This record gives sequence, structure tokens and C-alpha cells, in this order.
Amino acid sequence: MRNMHKPNCASERVRIEKLGGVVYDGYLNGQLSVSRALGDWHMKGSKSSSCPLSAEPKLEETTLSEEDEFLILGCDGLWDVMSSQCAVTIARKELMLHNDPERCSRQESWLGRHSSAIPATT
Repeated sequence: MRNMHKPNCASERVRIEKLGGVVYDGYLNGQLSVSRALGDWHMKGSKSSSCPLSAEPKLEETTLSEEDEFLILGCDGLWDVMSSQCAVTIARKELMLHNDPERCSRQESWLGRHSSAIPATT
């Protein structure tokens, strides 16, 4: 399960263009690399106006099973520097070493902020 709110995603591009926005070089209105965000008020306008930058999440419901190891929630700051597979590999390694989900989360977050520290083998 992965849902990236990127302007160049086909469904997001259609939504953006219907609302009068443009996707230029992968950026919403040539400025943002995300199509949904909680901040960036300067791009949203008033509540009554239709704006291509949305704070409304795209929701998906799924049932987790015993076979699911973990769930990684991340923002563009993580996913812009780390692939899903890399995040999974790091989470598995950290959980096997320490069995501490909070410590694992801190490690993923730290690596997201220090992308040059991400091992090339992940």
C-alpha cells in the first residue's frame, strides 16, 4: 500500500488541471513537489475558492493481518530521498537489532534528514 501525493501522478494531475492548476516539470504550479499538503497556505487561497493544492487526504482502508510486519508512514521529506524498499529494509534491520519500533522510527527519520547517510546497499 503506497499513496504518493505527487503532481505528476495521473489521477492527481487530472484533479489539479480540473481546478485550474498546472503541473510543470513535476511541480504543482511550478512550485511544490506535492499535490496535497497541510501547510503552504500561500498557495491555497480562501476556503471558498477551489485550489489545486488540497489538504484533503486520499483515504484508503485496508485490513492488516499477522503477515504484515509493520506500517511506515512518511512525508515527502522521507520519500523524496528514500525508496519504499529502502525504508522497509532499514525498518526490518532496526527491528531485528533492537525490537523497538520507536527507535526504528527515529532512525528512519534521521536518515530522511541526512540522506547522504543512507547505505548504498539498501
